[in-house]
Amino acid sequence: MNNTTTPSSNPCAGLGESFQQIGDSIGSFFQGIGLGGEDKNVDGDSTDTPIETTTAKCPIPLRVKVVTRVGDIPIPGIKIYCGGSDQAALVGTTNNEGVAFGNGSGCDSNLVVSAVYSNDDARLKQEIFRLDVTGVTTSGGRVTAAIGGQAENMIEKIIDAYGEGGDKDFVDSYTGASMVKVENGELQIEVKMATLSLNAPKYINQNYGNESVSGRNNTSPYSGNVLCMPTAASMLMHYWGFPVSRKEIMQACVDRNGGNIIAYGAKAWQVWGIMNPVLESIANRLSGGVSQFRDRQFPTGERIPSSQVNVLNQYFKKGIPVIKSTHATSFGHVMLARGCVVNESEAIQYVIMNDPYGSLITEFSNYNDGKNIGYDANEQEINFSNVEDSDKGRHVYYSNYVEGPSRPFTMKSGNTASIIRTPELNLIELSQNLTKGKM
Repeated sequence: MNNTTTPSSNPCAGLGESFQQIGDSIGSFFQGIGLGGEDKNVDGDSTDTPIETTTAKCPIPLRVKVVTRVGDIPIPGIKIYCGGSDQAALVGTTNNEGVAFGNGSGCDSNLVVSAVYSNDDARLKQEIFRLDVTGVTTSGGRVTAAIGGQAENMIEKIIDAYGEGGDKDFVDSYTGASMVKVENGELQIEVKMATLSLNAPKYINQNYGNESVSGRNNTSPYSGNVLCMPTAASMLMHYWGFPVSRKEIMQACVDRNGGNIIAYGAKAWQVWGIMNPVLESIANRLSGGVSQFRDRQFPTGERIPSSQVNVLNQYFKKGIPVIKSTHATSFGHVMLARGCVVNESEAIQYVIMNDPYGSLITEFSNYNDGKNIGYDANEQEINFSNVEDSDKGRHVYYSNYVEGPSRPFTMKSGNTASIIRTPELNLIELSQNLTKGKM
């Protein structure tokens, strides 16, 4: 199920507390303090009497910056919470620089800061970051000392399999001492989220409709299993601002193949050596020559996680989604890789896909067993859809933990495509191209 959870209402609770206790209604948090939008002068008033240094009291000047662990890209729209004396309090929401600031509430010298990354509209799996902060002292309303303690990134039911069993949580725990500093009288925290999700704005299901093209050896219309690759290619082009349809891409591939539908025993739009230059040509034509295409060759047997698949980080941190062929089925299936979930060492644990089929995460994840219909995260709706605006294949989290009857999920060697813009995206553009937090 796609559960939305929120940080614990106990401001002094440590990270050992179960995340099952985090699930109080989000509405209660908006009764807390909602600050942000402009900087605050946290200097205390000068007096003639000595200022006593004490353990933390309310309020605590707090500034939190949230970035992706891969690439340090600021993430807008992240909700920041800090415990209060009787209820959790919303401190603020990160701006376009990934920063939220306001006043947090402490419990003696200890507090827990939480960051919630959520966007149900985009079908993003909610990630919650929590950090214990201890030894907080203040002087004259200014923070003078603080120590970062245990930190944790958690995504509940990152795999939400149909039926009994198969569900998996992502939990990454580590020491967060380096995330905390005291500067200019503020408690400053840099949060690193495990999720990097590029905002691929257009989702297309390969089972929607059919396509007719012109060419020799034509058996139009074409539908279903032969459309995953041009469907993923169309989603990639939309990401870069080029509204190119699946049919246009298919016809361009046929034209490049001399007007022949068949190439190397497959359809022209299923051949990487044809698809690659077609996408490059379309991108350069529509962008005035500021884009170029690169085909990346990967080693064989790309299990997730593995050192080989970590090469994808080089693309994601530059804002580049990747068309990738996978062994999700016995004969292969092409998807658009739009991001990843990594652990503290930046090793990819899950690749986030726009799956043109909807989702292959079932108790039977391969086509060849006759059960080729995926299911939605709420374990009720069928992902397979011929509805144009169906988006049930957005943000599907794949890894070798997704087991089919014949093999775990892996990616195929060499079958990769990406459009790389010249010049590269700057940090502001990268932030704008992320899936923003939204509640």
